[in-house]
Amino acid sequence: MESASKILIPGVKALGEITIGDDVPRLQSVPRTVEYEIAPNNNILECADHVCFPNEFGEDLLEVTNLEKLLERGEKVVQLLYTYRGVSKAIPAPARGSSKADIEALNLKSLEILQPEIEKIKVVFDFHTDATNEFKACIDKIVRQGKKKVVPESLFDALIALVDVLQQMDHIKDVKGCLLNDLSRYKRSLNSVIISEQVTRSEGAALETQANLLSNFLSNVSPID
Repeated sequence: MESASKILIPGVKALGEITIGDDVPRLQSVPRTVEYEIAPNNNILECADHVCFPNEFGEDLLEVTNLEKLLERGEKVVQLLYTYRGVSKAIPAPARGSSKADIEALNLKSLEILQPEIEKIKVVFDFHTDATNEFKACIDKIVRQGKKKVVPESLFDALIALVDVLQQMDHIKDVKGCLLNDLSRYKRSLNSVIISEQVTRSEGAALETQANLLSNFLSNVSPID
């Protein structure tokens, strides 16, 4: 029997002499369109399938789902903060010698212009409240369980990712001076509108309470508790 080298080596040399036309397709890797993921990056089913396949981590999976929803909101909030541009500096101050009616009209118009920007700040405030409450609830539950129950790593990963989003949001919030500028101008205009009775007493009280909450939120330059 001939040795393998005497058979294979001439065969390899013969392959090298084969010519391929330009119109012949080249061998390529498997297209991405026909590949599949065993573990997708996102939670498409939101862990709803655990109802059909009960396991001891069912509650943890639901918590991971809630955290993932918060993370999705958080990314949008960070983008909102990063792209925020103040408008208060573009609003003129009352001209010297302006009548009372003109000043009241200017303050009311300023309030209308600043209201959409205040709503953006409120979106940030609402997310911060929801995220911190959810984070505290998860940590309290883990502490109560102690070492008797295994906590899945996916829950810890989601908590760490949430802290990262909060840290980014907190940093951008503190360096964006235009947030406080817009809110300060809004509060001055609101106070003038309330004094001139251009809004009802109940509406003015609600807007004033909201403005004070947002002011305390923005003025907290220390790290998130």
